[in-house]
Amino acid sequence: MAETKRRSGLRPNSRAARPEDETVNDPWAQTRADEPQALRTRLREEVCRAERHALPLTLVLFRVAPRNASVGPLEDLTRAAVALTRAVVRRSDVVKPLGADRFGVVANAAADGAARMAEALARQLQAFEFGCAGGPVTLEVSYSLSSLGEATTAEGLLDQAHAGLREPRQA
Repeated sequence: MAETKRRSGLRPNSRAARPEDETVNDPWAQTRADEPQALRTRLREEVCRAERHALPLTLVLFRVAPRNASVGPLEDLTRAAVALTRAVVRRSDVVKPLGADRFGVVANAAADGAARMAEALARQLQAFEFGCAGGPVTLEVSYSLSSLGEATTAEGLLDQAHAGLREPRQA
């Protein structure tokens, strides 16, 4: 049996044996695979985990809007913002799109830590120039926070964060 493994060249934990690694080299593959319910589903899972282990959890919703009026589909800019955000947050934080102009970060942090992260991310997203056919595009970014202590369910976190976006914090 050991010889069979050697001949095939694959070990049980080999990188080639794990199909999920295909998305590592293509940052767009994961964002294309996301469905509108993906954030809600992961948020429910994270709320259960945080409650079970008595951990802090904060949802940060971001709204993006291009500073240039005619740039093409807003959904593409949002996906680019999601990919950029995924590259800079901790691996344990969940980043998923939530509509054409919004995305969420489920941070395993208390409200004050998540607020510092959100402010830094908003500044970075606003400073970044996204390449588009019509030239570079910069974003206006607003965000809202909702912590598990304030709401007890995933739906409650989403509702509070959406309500906060009505009166957004600008970076």
